[in-house]
Amino acid sequence: MAMRLGSQQAGRYYNYRVGNAPLGSCGAGGGGAPWVQPGTPFDMEHYIARQSRAKQQLAEQIRKAALRHRVDPRLALAIAIAESNLNPLAVSPKQAQGLMQLIPETQARFGVTKPFDPEQNIRGAMTYLKWLEGEFGQDWVRISAAYNAGEKAVTRYGGIPPYQETRDYVQRVLYYAGQSSH
Repeated sequence: MAMRLGSQQAGRYYNYRVGNAPLGSCGAGGGGAPWVQPGTPFDMEHYIARQSRAKQQLAEQIRKAALRHRVDPRLALAIAIAESNLNPLAVSPKQAQGLMQLIPETQARFGVTKPFDPEQNIRGAMTYLKWLEGEFGQDWVRISAAYNAGEKAVTRYGGIPPYQETRDYVQRVLYYAGQSSH
């Protein structure tokens, strides 16, 4: 493909089609972010088993916290992988911080004072996910869209907002969670 498109165009195609956390067979791309080939089911357990021991422990913390908060662990882990690839020190360009990438407003709302403390970050995120579930029921599409774009945007648009970033994000989360739709 690089020969047909040229290396810059091929890179843009890759980033557009595959992105940071694409859809298909799993491996690790730039920065360790998971990548996949379209149409291949994502095996979360296999993916986590291939991560460092530290990331495996974080995944287990997320599972346990999800169960305590009565949030589906598949959704919680899918969000963590899509958000930070299980990196507790991640910071986004929009200043989302920590393992579950909570923005400062969400941190304050759910009592997170140390966003880089995995336990606090996970607890805040699980509380937020449970709150989103109260707003949107078991609709993982709306929950994941709200986690990315905010619940007000999801309510305003009656579903996924017309932001490409959010549309791609929802697709990744559902893919990682093993859902084509929910």
